[in-house]
Amino acid sequence: MSDVALLCHPTSPCARVKSIGVEVSRTNGSSIRIRCRLNANLAHIRLPRPAAQNRRDELWRHTCFEAFVTTPNAAQYFEFNFSPSTEWAIYRFDDYRQGMRAVTVSPPKVAVTSRCDLLILDAEFDLEPHGFKTKQSLQMGSSAVIECVDGSISYWAIKHPLPNPDFHHRDGFAMLLPST
Repeated sequence: MSDVALLCHPTSPCARVKSIGVEVSRTNGSSIRIRCRLNANLAHIRLPRPAAQNRRDELWRHTCFEAFVTTPNAAQYFEFNFSPSTEWAIYRFDDYRQGMRAVTVSPPKVAVTSRCDLLILDAEFDLEPHGFKTKQSLQMGSSAVIECVDGSISYWAIKHPLPNPDFHHRDGFAMLLPST
């Protein structure tokens, strides 16, 4: 299991968020479980209303959590978006921001719990339908977009390699999950 703290991009400071932590573990061979912990006064965070666990595009425009998954040295990668509404989206890219297409096989399971100062989003998804093998090491990026009620947006990631927020940049895929 990997446990990391996300860092706010310096161009989008957000005093309303105390911390964002992400735990990632491999389960059942090719499945991954992600737990995102948003520690903030949630009254100041714009959270989407609960919805059915359906696929929905453009979740990144509002509060959401993201995972980028690939294998070391591969150009292809996948982007997984998880909204606190429990909606989700999965995209496949052939290379850095190229060849984007929506993926609908094997939808993730998403669950959300919250109280006044903590939101926890749990997501579990199977990578095998996306072509990943059980015994492969994985390279991951984990990130979050946080929208405040005042309309400001902050961008959080394990690592910010560029002057502007860019979760797709390969140098931001800073988490290595060993093979099972």
